[in-house]
Amino acid sequence: MGSRGPFRPALVLGTLLSLTVGGCGWWHVPTFFGPKPSSLEVVARTNRLVLTLSADDVVNIMLGIGFTPQQVLELGEGLRNALMLSGAAEIRLGKRQVQAIFRVESDDYIWIATHRGDIYVYDARLHRFGLRQPQNQGG
Repeated sequence: MGSRGPFRPALVLGTLLSLTVGGCGWWHVPTFFGPKPSSLEVVARTNRLVLTLSADDVVNIMLGIGFTPQQVLELGEGLRNALMLSGAAEIRLGKRQVQAIFRVESDDYIWIATHRGDIYVYDARLHRFGLRQPQNQGG
C-alpha cells in the first residue's frame, strides 16, 4: 500500500485533466492556420450579360443581403469573378443548398434571390440597392 501513495495525486490530477480537456472537445483547440473556412462556395452560372463590379460593390451587395464580413472575405473575389466572366453565380452550402443566386441584367442591374425568399436589385451604376427613377422625357 505504501508504494501506491506517491502515485495517487498524479492519478487524481491526470483524471481531472482528462475530464476537463475531454469536456472541451477538439473544437476548442486553438488553430495556428487562421479560422476554418466556411463550407459556402461560389458556383459560376451562364448568362448572356456580364458585369465588372468594384470591390465596394461586392462588399455592399454581400453585406446588404446578410452575409458576414468573414464570408465576404472568403467569397467576394469568387463572386466578382463569376459575374465578370459568366454573368451569374450561386452561393451554395454544400452541393445542393443554394443560399443566394446572382444574375446580371441590362442597365447594370444585378438581380439577387436568397434562400429565405427575398429578392433584391442592386444598381451597379449608382452603387446602391433599388431601381433607378425613370427620367422625364419631357413633352
